Amino acid sequence: MPSKDGVEMVRGRIADLLAWEQVESELRDEAKKGSVDAQRMQRLTVEMEKAKKVVPDAIRQAWCMMVTVSETNDVQAFKLGITDESLFITLKGDPRSRLQETKITAESLLPDGPYDLRKAGETLRRVKDLSSAFAQHPHLPKMLNATAIVDTLVDGCVAGDFVLRLKRPDQTVRTWWRSRPDEEALKDTDLEVVLSASAELVSSSEQ
Repeated sequence: MPSKDGVEMVRGRIADLLAWEQVESELRDEAKKGSVDAQRMQRLTVEMEKAKKVVPDAIRQAWCMMVTVSETNDVQAFKLGITDESLFITLKGDPRSRLQETKITAESLLPDGPYDLRKAGETLRRVKDLSSAFAQHPHLPKMLNATAIVDTLVDGCVAGDFVLRLKRPDQTVRTWWRSRPDEEALKDTDLEVVLSASAELVSSSEQ
């Protein structure tokens, strides 16, 4: 969000530009009558270019405040260090924003991981619930890409950290371990992730 001082600065820069545009309009009318000298027109061109250049920079400087919630769900605001990079890149690069665009590690989703996603003794969660947890709980990183969590769980399944399981309507199950589920299974909202030590694998013949 913008700062109050920044907005006032933007208004001032835009007002300057509009004023020079008004001067330009008046000088053009005078030029039609042949009463404007070249020096005045040259100065107008210089001032117009200067006014046009400072407006975008003022807007960038104004939108410098980030408001978010901390790991303890407290509202906090801080000022970003504005550079020549886009504001979004600057925002992602500031560790206080706690924004994450790439996958996290599969180990971080295990019971002894840093995110505390499982209750004591819990060995099974739905993939859907785990992926949505990062949008619900303030102590977790803010994931810019929701599919990154699913990708992490698939990586953990392929590495052997998890077993992915899907119950059929007849209560039989399909399981994946050290293999990647097909895309249809990954889209199923009933897909579950089970800790490897607690899972019961189903042979390919049973699947």
